[in-house]
Amino acid sequence: MNQIYATTILSSIVISAKCRDGAMIIKLETEAPFHGTIHTYGREEVCYATGEESKVTDFVVSLTDLSECGVQYEWEQEHYWAVIVVRQHRWILTDNDKMFNVSCTTGSDSNVHPNRPAFKIALVEREEPLRRTHFGNTYQLKVWSINESYVHFNVVECEAYSGKNCSLVLTGSNAGHGLLSPFSYQRNVATANFPSMFRFVHNRLVHIQCIIEYQDDEPYVNFDVFAAASGQGGVPIATNIRRPRLQTLTSTMVMVAPPEYEMAKPKYPDCDHVNFIQLSVCIILAVMFAIETAIYWCIITRNDNDKTVDEKTYSKSGDESKHTSSWRKSMTSPDNFTENHDSGCDCCSLYEVPSRLIREN
Repeated sequence: MNQIYATTILSSIVISAKCRDGAMIIKLETEAPFHGTIHTYGREEVCYATGEESKVTDFVVSLTDLSECGVQYEWEQEHYWAVIVVRQHRWILTDNDKMFNVSCTTGSDSNVHPNRPAFKIALVEREEPLRRTHFGNTYQLKVWSINESYVHFNVVECEAYSGKNCSLVLTGSNAGHGLLSPFSYQRNVATANFPSMFRFVHNRLVHIQCIIEYQDDEPYVNFDVFAAASGQGGVPIATNIRRPRLQTLTSTMVMVAPPEYEMAKPKYPDCDHVNFIQLSVCIILAVMFAIETAIYWCIITRNDNDKTVDEKTYSKSGDESKHTSSWRKSMTSPDNFTENHDSGCDCCSLYEVPSRLIREN
């Protein structure tokens, strides 16, 4: 059993926790009567206990409704933990309120011999431990001792737990459902079979717990043996008398998948889901329309630009041809030709007859 100590202005607080019967059983002990509230962090409305003016307040947290009370779970070691808030008043928050990280491990909190052997339990299929099972399938429940030496033990009783205070006896005198076969033993292993795996109506998680009774084979010192001849006080003598049989707990938790008929059952449409799909389709269509519109306008704008460039090019070409033809016309005009001959060509003077030669003739 794990214990946590704290001191506040009002009184000292001792919190202890143990895992048993499919629940984390938390005990709050105070020096003064407690009239506040204790709850898991962030779950004060659904997972809480209130003080009844007593020095001891019990708070039970289900280990199969993990999300409801914010319980964390480490399945390899069957270890559970949660953040617990202790408030001095029910309706207000004060600086004296405390938070604790409370944890427990199944089977490690029973009040038995400290050197007891450790046991494990699991649902197995082909010797492989399972965390997910299927409704109606056949599975094997295996309990074994992890000690290397031989341990003589018996599985006294097994129970299945679910949330909302639901429990079911699987073995023992009160079991009449035939859900689990009797255990068979071989060395340090005990096995039983689930012919058809069951599940609780309102919860897929099943917490299976077994009570194991074992015998400590080590001899113990008997102080009640007296030396008859001496008549003196008791002398401790090691005898072959065995210790009484002890008990411990071990547990596991599995998820049971729903039956086939429940999976194949027709489901009515979820309006919220359908509305979300419709909204998504509308958004996609709107985006596609916007993209197509943008592409269309880009094409139109590009065509207009190309048309404008062509018109400018044609206009410029027409001006150049008009200018060329005008130049050619001016060059071929007789008036222009004479004017150019008279004013421009100096070499024509070489063909002129000297005036003196004309006179001499």
